[in-house]
Amino acid sequence: MRATLQPGLDLVEAVRSILGLRQTYNIALVGAGNLGSAIASSTILPKRGFVIHDVFDNDSDKIGRTVGNIVVKHIDELKKSVAEADEIIGIIATPSSSAQAVAEQMVDAGIRVILNYTDVLLHVPYEVDVHRIDPTAQLMHTLYYLTQVGGEAAS
Repeated sequence: MRATLQPGLDLVEAVRSILGLRQTYNIALVGAGNLGSAIASSTILPKRGFVIHDVFDNDSDKIGRTVGNIVVKHIDELKKSVAEADEIIGIIATPSSSAQAVAEQMVDAGIRVILNYTDVLLHVPYEVDVHRIDPTAQLMHTLYYLTQVGGEAAS
């Protein structure tokens, strides 16, 4: 099967079209602090078919506040919201001490893929896919690349 690009599609849209990824995916984000707010305010995700549909927290100072264009809900509303919005992807942007409990709530709510921005190794059922997002690992990869391509990095 040979794929052809349609005129007027940018590269990302063309790849999404070829891979059959034309639908959008609603995401449940837990953690309305600095990191969670930055993720919820991202304009890149919707362009790629990922919509932060709900933001949750347990901090009464954050609940009811708007993050991006989304009103922060209490974490106790997670299960109901996931079911209503057909959210299968969850993002954890909480303090490390809360990560495992949040992951368990996500699993109980039916989340099938978790992006974990904490340093905690999450224990979830085998059918739930966890991706740890580690900026430090990316920086180390970048440093390795710099030392291999341009000689030793500056000390």
